[in-house]
Formats: sequence, C-alpha cells, structure tokens
Amino acid sequence: MKLVAVVLVFLSATVYAEWSNTSGNVTDVFSHNGSVLIKTSIAEGPCSAGDFWWPITDDDSQIMFSLTLTAFTVGKKISVVYDSNNPDCTFGHAKITHIRLQNN
Repeated sequence: MKLVAVVLVFLSATVYAEWSNTSGNVTDVFSHNGSVLIKTSIAEGPCSAGDFWWPITDDDSQIMFSLTLTAFTVGKKISVVYDSNNPDCTFGHAKITHIRLQNN
C-alpha cells in the first residue's frame, strides 16, 4: 500500500499542469503545419510570455478554437492550462490543453 502511495505521488508530480496565473486578451490567431497558435496579453508563459499553441488533432481543438475566436472577436479575456515542467515549446509557443473564457 505504501508503494502505491509513493508511485501516485511521483506520477502526480510529473504530470503537473496549471492554469495561468493571469488572464489576457487574444491578440493574434493563426495556424501553421497542423497547429493553432495564439498570441495573448497573458503576462506569463514558459516559452515566451503570452504565446501558446495546440495541435488540431487534440480532442478539444475545435472547442478551444471556438473559445479563442469568441474571445478575440468580443474582447473577452482567457486563461490557459499548460505543463510548466514540459511546455513543449514549438514556434516559441507553449502547448496548452485547456482554455477558459473569462467574464471581464
């Protein structure tokens, strides 16, 4: 039982993902080689502050794209989830897995 607890603690430490501490506006949305890339005014990011991406093959890709375009169009802020231990910096952007549309 103690071994299971140790393994669970180790796995949870290696799969650490977090919501961004700040929210920001989407300032640019573009695609490149099967990925959606966004630039935001979020003041943080493990690769380059405010720059994030996700592959179009992700299950939530279309939903994330819809939320991003909505935020971009109506000027709402977003927060994102990224893995700070393994940011997968591509094109200088950190890979994200979730987007939250904020009510300014």
